[in-house]
Amino acid sequence: MPKVSVIIPVYNVEQYLRQCLESTINQTLRDIEIICVNDCSPDNSLSILQEYAAKDSRVKVINLEENKGPGIARNTALDAAQGDYIMFLDPDDWYEPDACETAYNQISNNKNDMVIFGYNKFVDNTQKSYLKLDTVSPYIPFCNQKSINFSDIDINWLKNAHTWFYIYDKKLLDNNNVRYGEFYLCEDVPFIIKATYFAKDISVIVKPLYNYRVRTTATNQSSKNYLWHDLINARKFALDFINSTENKERTLPHILYLVQSLSYWFIVFRTRVDYKIQKQFYNEMQQIFKQIEKNYNLLDNTDAQINKKRYKRILNKSFGKYVFDSFVRDIITIKNQQIDGKPHKILSVFKGKFIVGFQK
Repeated sequence: MPKVSVIIPVYNVEQYLRQCLESTINQTLRDIEIICVNDCSPDNSLSILQEYAAKDSRVKVINLEENKGPGIARNTALDAAQGDYIMFLDPDDWYEPDACETAYNQISNNKNDMVIFGYNKFVDNTQKSYLKLDTVSPYIPFCNQKSINFSDIDINWLKNAHTWFYIYDKKLLDNNNVRYGEFYLCEDVPFIIKATYFAKDISVIVKPLYNYRVRTTATNQSSKNYLWHDLINARKFALDFINSTENKERTLPHILYLVQSLSYWFIVFRTRVDYKIQKQFYNEMQQIFKQIEKNYNLLDNTDAQINKKRYKRILNKSFGKYVFDSFVRDIITIKNQQIDGKPHKILSVFKGKFIVGFQK
């Protein structure tokens, strides 16, 4: 039985796949298996996978006969995995040489359910890499502890739903049916919410173990517009799970994430999709927000780090009224400003500025 199963969903990434695979077969921890699921790639990815499988018995290739999306691809690999622990690697990214060993040593020695680690952000068009600590920042005050309970961390700890900067105890995933949503976009939302809900503890590795590539040729936001239903349905799926639990305090961080992420995508769509899709997305989001507010009363929660003004507008206004009010706010604003060291109120209309208030 391998110590770690590394799961790689593969689709149309022949340009980057060799670097990804080289980083796994050359890990300092040798006792791993590398499960690659070819999601019916139209390029040369399958041939590359078969080449590596032929020269390294730890590389196992599962070939799907039709494209089913990254959620089903990862679930297929999870069902086949034999390792004690699970790590996920996207096929255009790569590990640091000691990633598996460092993550395995920590989770096995501490007997954690999960371990989170830092990562590097590599920008393809500039060929520059940047250390990113946003994922581990809520845990840094506890970085010397072997066991951290999620309830001990600030409630705003869930910043995104990416699943590749963790290592997981496979028993946690299997015993609680933690699997990806069967979506093409945001398939990781149900997974991370269930995993962090059921995990009894976590620990942190500040050191970056993962290299995340930002591709100029990757699917951009605007090309995902037709998948807006996946964005909504992934969060509905997660919310249904949350509502099935009884511990609202434990699920509050997940609720805050749902609100923040839906608000983010709505802002993205405001500039990139037509009016009809914006309205449909808004109406679905509003219904989710109303259900959340009924159960969690976020407007009165002083610890919730969400944009409460926007959240309140979405709760109470129709889409047409929201759009009109946003238009008015964009062209007419009143701000406080210092003039000669004295406070004034400044009215801005179409970027023209007028003094409308003076120091008392």
